[in-house]
Amino acid sequence: MQMAFDTLKAVKELKAAGFEEAQAEAMVGAFGLAVSDNTASKADVQALRDDVAGLKTDMRALDGKVDRLHADLDGKIDLARSDLGGDIRLLKWMNGAILALAAAAFLRFVFMA
Repeated sequence: MQMAFDTLKAVKELKAAGFEEAQAEAMVGAFGLAVSDNTASKADVQALRDDVAGLKTDMRALDGKVDRLHADLDGKIDLARSDLGGDIRLLKWMNGAILALAAAAFLRFVFMA
């Protein structure tokens, strides 16, 4: 984007401030180059907008993927919990049975000996 910069007026103002014409012209020329090299054009701004729009689209797609992965992980966690719940009940039953057998063996040893 070109900046509206009246170079002739700038040169005249510098000359009025005490600069020689060659100095004023060189300073205005250098300033013009610095500004034009560091100023974004309309095309630059539009390219940036397009990039941001593309990033927003990519983020929406990633959000969808994350949501699907989250739901899948929740399902797997629920399945693991239900499997573990059954295993824990089995272990409790087996511990109870082993304790009963140990108690029976102890009582037999104490009272039958």
